[in-house]
Amino acid sequence: MKKLFAFVAASLVALTFGSCNNKDQEPEPQIDVTFDIQVRNIPNDVCCEVEFTITPSRDDIAWYWNADRPAELYKTNGYKSYYDMATRDLNYQKTIAGHDYEYLEQWDYICHGKRTHNISGGYYPGSDYLIYVCAVDHDLNVISRVAVQQFTTLP
Repeated sequence: MKKLFAFVAASLVALTFGSCNNKDQEPEPQIDVTFDIQVRNIPNDVCCEVEFTITPSRDDIAWYWNADRPAELYKTNGYKSYYDMATRDLNYQKTIAGHDYEYLEQWDYICHGKRTHNISGGYYPGSDYLIYVCAVDHDLNVISRVAVQQFTTLP
């Protein structure tokens, strides 16, 4: 009887650990799309200026981008993955900032097809940043793998 009880207890512990591991896994992407991210620093005497060109493998999807994350914050903020970072960012956009799909599309954070964005200011010279891109649905859910490119601003 003791052996049966020990076996059942060990099985429950193993099942519990298995369940925990599944929570940290990224879901399978709903759509298959990749993103090519090109970053170009533009010399500017006044501020850090960066140009991003994002080319999705498909033009029929909506995608969200963000490039305001210092690279060291990814490590210190406890993100489990880039998917986790993008999901938390979009959740912030919805629940804290009160932004919806249409608002983010109006301000070119949600785009379609190939796009080039130029950003002047807001970055520190000689610093590492991340730009990430992912496909989103109308409810601001991440529905693809997250593409990431690290870049360093000019000194």
